[in-house]
Amino acid sequence: MKSSLRVFWVLSGALFVTAAMSIFTFLNLVPADHSGSLWMIYAAHWALIIGLLVVAFRRGSETMRLREHLLKSQQAELAFREKAINEHAMILTTDSEGKILSVNENFTNALGFRANGLRGSELRHFLGAADSAPYEAIARQTNGGDVWSGDLEVLSASGKLRILRTTAVPLFSTGMGHLKT
Repeated sequence: MKSSLRVFWVLSGALFVTAAMSIFTFLNLVPADHSGSLWMIYAAHWALIIGLLVVAFRRGSETMRLREHLLKSQQAELAFREKAINEHAMILTTDSEGKILSVNENFTNALGFRANGLRGSELRHFLGAADSAPYEAIARQTNGGDVWSGDLEVLSASGKLRILRTTAVPLFSTGMGHLKT
């Protein structure tokens, strides 16, 4: 950023000097015997301005290229981490109200559900306990911005109770609050 600012100020100064020289030359305020050297300086200033513009353009292009490379690297890293997590764990994502947004293949395979049939249904649907205390505890903690972890009884598609070691991680956004868990 500082080098771009320096280029801007040098370019502004060169443009100012060139404009002043142009005014002096075109208004014939320069003695005739000095006008040749003034034209040389004038040409040198224009060469400097063009050179600075080329340098500024190349730096801007290089900066954009580096930012794109960094963004692609970060996207690749996120995709790698997501793949590693999805290969290892059962993932269920809900909105802030507890409605299911998505599940991964490990989740559907382990519990016998189809992903399409789960989207939009309530998380309570899976809880094996007759009361909703586990659900309320998860909701209270994640709505407060905290991670919840513990054993949770869930119902498989066949109706069999399974106990799963579960971690619920809330996602918050500034100004929007609790987005999903």
